[in-house]
Amino acid sequence: MSDLVALNSYMHIDLSDRNADLNTIRNQSDLAQYVTDKKKRVNKTFAYGGYGEKRTFYQSQLFQYVGEARNIHLALDIWAEAGTELFTPLDAEVFSIQYNNKSLDYGHTLILQHFEMGKKFYSLAGHLSASIGQLWKKGDEIKKSQFMAQIGDINENGGWCPHVHFQLILDLHGNIGDYPGVCSEVDKEFYFNNCPDPTPLIIPKV
Repeated sequence: MSDLVALNSYMHIDLSDRNADLNTIRNQSDLAQYVTDKKKRVNKTFAYGGYGEKRTFYQSQLFQYVGEARNIHLALDIWAEAGTELFTPLDAEVFSIQYNNKSLDYGHTLILQHFEMGKKFYSLAGHLSASIGQLWKKGDEIKKSQFMAQIGDINENGGWCPHVHFQLILDLHGNIGDYPGVCSEVDKEFYFNNCPDPTPLIIPKV
């Protein structure tokens, strides 16, 4: 079990196009209420899920690529209150900190570089609090289970219902501060190979 968040009270949530409940979601306020109601119903603090989901509630122009929607999600989302503390799941070095400020972008974004068993790879945490800029700078070392950031509110996290987008990336392909978090159907084989499912790293088996 990782310590990205203290997952002592969590539930899985389906936000894919298979979930007919999402037909009523018109904006981020609706999404926030839906997630909150789901957690309250089963008395849980956190909701998680999302890797590989096809999500049709994405509307931003950011999620278009040559006319084709980018709606296949490449990360694990953990839905929690703004201000929730996050902890590194692995030893890491800060690769970049960037504010991606377009509508429904990542907002404040932290990319970490990891070395495990002689291999280098990266993790991206998006939708963070603005305080990340005062916590770290490029090259800083962060130890496993060390506090790294807080979940941002809707005014600083790209305009989203509060959550953290946590994505593993084997090769950044020259990107600094950003990397696609969703892809199109036609590109999903490439991105699934480069962005493996982080869920087993973060969520304990039950």
